[in-house]
Amino acid sequence: MPSNAMNASPAKIKALILHPTSYQIFKFCCIGLLAAIVNFAVDIFLVHHFNWHPWVANILGFLISFQVSFLGQRYWTFKTQQTKSNHRALGKFFIVATFSFILNMGLYGIYLLVIPNYLVALFCTFATVPPITFVLSKVWAFK
Repeated sequence: MPSNAMNASPAKIKALILHPTSYQIFKFCCIGLLAAIVNFAVDIFLVHHFNWHPWVANILGFLISFQVSFLGQRYWTFKTQQTKSNHRALGKFFIVATFSFILNMGLYGIYLLVIPNYLVALFCTFATVPPITFVLSKVWAFK
């Protein structure tokens, strides 16, 4: 017997895709991907051209990608639920991003201990932290 997912009608699938939260997750992922690419590029550049330790390079990568993330999330992903104050949103998002950064760095450090390739460790870190950041951004930072 087929699962319920296999029996979903095109109308149900379209409704799920067009649901505001689904679209918001899509936009969050687009901005997050752009920020991750910036972070990744900074990390690679600093490690390969200046022989920085990957963990240290990730600090600068985070600080640069934070700007990309805040602007994209504030003015595109969460624009319909914006707070009246940019300063308030910036402060709250900075707290979320700082928490996410600490989680990112902690996980990255752990992954570097168990995964010999820093690029794979970095990718694993990027796959772990964003869902937590989305929830905190949606329910608190941009509320």
